[in-house]
Amino acid sequence: MPFFLMLSFVRPHAPYDAPACYFDMYKDRELRQPLKGDWDREELGKDGRVHNSYTGPEDPELIRQQQIGYYACITQVDHQIGRFLQALQLSCAGEENVILFTSDHGELLSDHKLIRKSYPYQGSIHIPMILHGPEHLVGNGGRECDSLVELRDVMPTLLNIAGVTPSAPLDGCSMLENGCTREYLHGEHTHGRDSNHFIVTKSDKYVWFSQSGREQYFRLDVDPGESQDRISFAEDQERISYLRSLLVGELEGREEGYSDGKKLIVGRTPQAVLSHIREE
Repeated sequence: MPFFLMLSFVRPHAPYDAPACYFDMYKDRELRQPLKGDWDREELGKDGRVHNSYTGPEDPELIRQQQIGYYACITQVDHQIGRFLQALQLSCAGEENVILFTSDHGELLSDHKLIRKSYPYQGSIHIPMILHGPEHLVGNGGRECDSLVELRDVMPTLLNIAGVTPSAPLDGCSMLENGCTREYLHGEHTHGRDSNHFIVTKSDKYVWFSQSGREQYFRLDVDPGESQDRISFAEDQERISYLRSLLVGELEGREEGYSDGKKLIVGRTPQAVLSHIREE
């Protein structure tokens, strides 16, 4: 009998409270150092011990404990998913199942002196998206796809696999058979003075902070850790202008007034939820 199951885990998420046995797996391991950039803001390190701070600690031992806790939570979730998949395989329902694994956001984990999410950097926005199932449903396994995909692609993909035609146009696209061929993705986050929008492609990323007008540009193809902000590099200005124009187009007509169709407008009040959604 066909069925659909959504299995959601809170972990890995602050507070990193996995059982001690998972912490013990990492307490003696050598862990990677947080990523740094030429643009990291010095003031971000000053409030690192404040409750609910979005900035990471300066103390190397606190950073290490944070990493251990995060990896411990991931391993605990991995263990529980393994138990579920084993039970599914042993049941009569385990033969024709398609499994899609993903997350809503990543974790900066003190990269660039930041923690948690909300910022437009790779640690926060570049999340896993794994699709597993019979070859006749999802294609050949073991492939790594470099298409630009997002969470809005989950529904179209699952409907495609199930052979269901959507009754109305969808924002996302099916990930099967290289169905997602978009040039770029637009992302955004309402985050007070650091509210931001970004345009990301396979090779680079343009960032705009709507409250201050600050811009950043990263060449992800040669600098995946975003160590060098190239927003002022003369040789990149044509590309930056193009990506900025894409964002102008994405934001044109939005109720916040971020764009007049020709340029980005700084200082408009961000809306965490747009009015047409609030009214529904």
